[in-house]
Amino acid sequence: MGEAERVEQAVTPIQAIHSSITITEALERYAGAKINGRQYRNKMQIRCPFHQDNSPSMTVYLDSNKCRCWKGGCIANSHPNDQIDVVQMAEGISRQEAIHRLLTDLGINTGKDSKIAIEEAQRRAAIDADCREALKAIQKLKDELDFSFMDVFRKQYKPIDWGSDAMADEVTGTYSRFYDRLQIAGFNLEAAENEQEKRSALRAAGQITKEVKQVG
Repeated sequence: MGEAERVEQAVTPIQAIHSSITITEALERYAGAKINGRQYRNKMQIRCPFHQDNSPSMTVYLDSNKCRCWKGGCIANSHPNDQIDVVQMAEGISRQEAIHRLLTDLGINTGKDSKIAIEEAQRRAAIDADCREALKAIQKLKDELDFSFMDVFRKQYKPIDWGSDAMADEVTGTYSRFYDRLQIAGFNLEAAENEQEKRSALRAAGQITKEVKQVG
């Protein structure tokens, strides 16, 4: 499949970029990486272009077009990086600017008005960034949070389909209730059966609030 055909099938500017340049091409072109590592199945090890690398510490995933350096402190270490991330790190620009740079360099025509295409790409880039931060926060909560307070929540947890048939016949007007989610601010201490459960719930509330503030 030629480049024009690949781009034509793409839906968004980001998809068009991913279809037009591989991760190895982006690393060579924008970061000056030397792609001469030994390939094993669908990945290879190369010297990371983002720090003084004396031994190959970057893994390039050829099947997913991502790369990641395993050297602590390297800017390419925090998560798997795509072609846009490579340009962003290599040139010290924002992700939105990297998207614009790649669209221009690759001569990509998304079939949309240029301004609209860039705004859409920026919006998606912002969502991607938020998702990465959210995943970090979720993992931190999993690693550090005392989940003994879940006994309190289980007494009030309602499945997503709880009462749906009954409410369809009985409820009129506006009806609002939280289902299938953890409501951070909604600790109901009356659901706790003893002081130990209350203390556990309060401690968990403090931990969650602290983590949310740190992420925000």
